[in-house]
Amino acid sequence: MLVAALIALLTSIHAVARPAEKVRTGMALVFTGVFAGLIFFNYVAQTTFLPELARGDEASLAPIIATLSMANPRSRRLRARRARDSAAIAARVEREFVRKSASSRLPPPASARNLG
Repeated sequence: MLVAALIALLTSIHAVARPAEKVRTGMALVFTGVFAGLIFFNYVAQTTFLPELARGDEASLAPIIATLSMANPRSRRLRARRARDSAAIAARVEREFVRKSASSRLPPPASARNLG
């Protein structure tokens, strides 16, 4: 909404500009169009691609998610969430391993035996 208003504003300024200023206002309009395109891509990435990427547990997607999400990597809250997510993934992998080893009659790993 704000980007559309900015484009409308610069278009109207370009329309009423004197002929000597048309080059400057035209360049401003071009830069505003590039800015609007980048902002639109950011909105689409934030609302469409990132939620789908975040649903997966693949560690190879972490750099892509970090780049597109624009999260502060030095944030305490983000570090705490990453640690919690890593622990949850490790526990899920451990449970899956225990389930598969129980079905194949292999003894569970020592850490799984202690979990009870």
